[in-house]
Amino acid sequence: MKSLTALLLAMGLLLASQMACAQDPAPQAPEAPPVAATPDLAEITNRLRSFISDEEMALLYDYMSNSAVAASRGGEVEPLPPELEFKLAILRERLYKEGNAAMEGFMQFLHRELDLTLKKFQLPALPFEPPPPPAPPVPPDRS
Repeated sequence: MKSLTALLLAMGLLLASQMACAQDPAPQAPEAPPVAATPDLAEITNRLRSFISDEEMALLYDYMSNSAVAASRGGEVEPLPPELEFKLAILRERLYKEGNAAMEGFMQFLHRELDLTLKKFQLPALPFEPPPPPAPPVPPDRS
């Protein structure tokens, strides 16, 4: 049940991000292109959204609403249809893989930015000459 809840949450986030990406933002100044050619969040969202058809999405919404009503009334929640369960399991694996790849790219970007920032604030090395080594001790005169 927990994995189903997590999957439904991921689907909700997926749809919310798609809606956010579908809005046309005000034009902004162009930014510098990224160093590595990694897909952005909108591209990943569109690929994952195209994996589920509208009929399957309607089935999922119906299942979620029926489950919420049944759970609030204390009734038993009916199981997920097998074809939809299989499709969501495949989608979950794709979310893991593509999400991990996107997070890896983001972590590399942060690492590069952190290195550049640290280089910017690094103090220059001061010229330093080490002192000459001490002279060896002179043995006492025993004559």
